[in-house]
Amino acid sequence: MELRYLSESFFKKYHDCPELMQKGKRPYVILVIQTETTRFAIPFRSSMNKAKKYCYVTDKKKNSGLDFEKSVPIASDDWLKDGDYPTINEYEFNYIKFDEAKIKYQFTVFLKAFRKYIEKRKANPKIHENKDFQFCTLKYFLEELEL
Repeated sequence: MELRYLSESFFKKYHDCPELMQKGKRPYVILVIQTETTRFAIPFRSSMNKAKKYCYVTDKKKNSGLDFEKSVPIASDDWLKDGDYPTINEYEFNYIKFDEAKIKYQFTVFLKAFRKYIEKRKANPKIHENKDFQFCTLKYFLEELEL
């Protein structure tokens, strides 16, 4: 399990993408996860919308966890900040470490649903936008995802 931050060079390159999670000087902690073909950065969030379909909740009282909708593919190691490794509270770390395989599976399900949605929209652009992907950051990375 790898916890990191996205680099300044990443945010400079994608500064015009409004759905990316940016907090100015306070970066989001991300979980780096490897799928069959790509590494992804999945941000930790607090106070997530309870109706959020694609996420992994780590603390139900605080509605915090991993937000799959705000994930980004890591196309370059330069997109990860060097020498700055974040920490999270021990409870949350252990919870995620224990469920690492489950998180990876759920994220893969999310990716498959996103890919299917994009392929349908490419085949028929008149299809209504799916509210599950309305605020998804992966739409900025279709080339990296080979879509």
